[in-house]
Amino acid sequence: MILAIETSCDEVSASLVTKDFHVKKHIIFSSSELANKTGGVVPELAARESANMMQSVLQKITQSLDWDSVKAIAVTNGPGLVGSLMTGIETAKTLAILFNKPLIPVYHIFGHMCANFIDQKEEISFPALVLTVSGGHNDIYLWNSAVDYKKIGTTLDDAAGECFDKCARMLGLGYPGGPLLSKIAEKGDTNHSFTLPRPLLHAKNENMLNFSFSGLKTALLYTIQKIKNTNTELDQHTIANLAKEVENAICETLLHKLFLAQKKYNIRTLMLSGGVSANKPLRSQFLEKAKKQKCNAFIPTKIEYCTDNAAMIGAAAHLIWNASDDKLFPPEAVKIQMSAG
Repeated sequence: MILAIETSCDEVSASLVTKDFHVKKHIIFSSSELANKTGGVVPELAARESANMMQSVLQKITQSLDWDSVKAIAVTNGPGLVGSLMTGIETAKTLAILFNKPLIPVYHIFGHMCANFIDQKEEISFPALVLTVSGGHNDIYLWNSAVDYKKIGTTLDDAAGECFDKCARMLGLGYPGGPLLSKIAEKGDTNHSFTLPRPLLHAKNENMLNFSFSGLKTALLYTIQKIKNTNTELDQHTIANLAKEVENAICETLLHKLFLAQKKYNIRTLMLSGGVSANKPLRSQFLEKAKKQKCNAFIPTKIEYCTDNAAMIGAAAHLIWNASDDKLFPPEAVKIQMSAG
């Protein structure tokens, strides 16, 4: 097994993952209640909570653990909040030195990509295309083989998850905004009267596979202001319709770009990953569209594998381990890495 640790943001997570990507044990502690009080994640507070909770999480994950069954330790080394990352990395280094284990650093976004392998019933074949999208990143990757992947599309400003959260705030829905906006959008009318833009939807050349969601936020702000200027009440029904249009715009844009890439590269294996892959309309529309295109479509088997978690770090570490010839992963070499390289 691999013992994996993830502390890139406001979660502290540890997991034991077998070589066939089965999760034997999984612990997640989230400081979401603190973020609710502060209206979002405050880096200093998140780092402090990570440090406070790490010992408790480790005690739970290592209870009755036979260390001889652990071939390596893995840890997220970036990107993320520096203070939170340091908590995970220094903890992992200590364990690796104490128990004489290799320490595998895992790039956070690659971890999200590998969430699709966890307890997956069907075998995933390469090459593949993966749309990985959350509050901090919004990318399309061409995944050629286990550890060979290349970014072919990205956001030019805000990621979709950030757009979800900020639009939810404009609508007075609180934090975390994405799930709350999606929930109220279920009550919206299918044929509502609001139309928001789909930025870069038909962009050509270098921006064909890129995203931009800042214009969508601005359009929602102007729409809300227009409603208020006409002395019309922003009631729950109107909020639900606006939320539905925001969700429609984001999902349509994300999938349009992914399937443009699918057509361009003629690839039949497609994946979703990242926090926004927990969105129900996005998941269902993705699977339906992939079926029409006769593609093999994969989504994380559990919603908890969409958001930040250690199980995905363990899955990624197995791929990295298998691709390594010497299996040498010295703990002292692991440092924070804020960009892919």
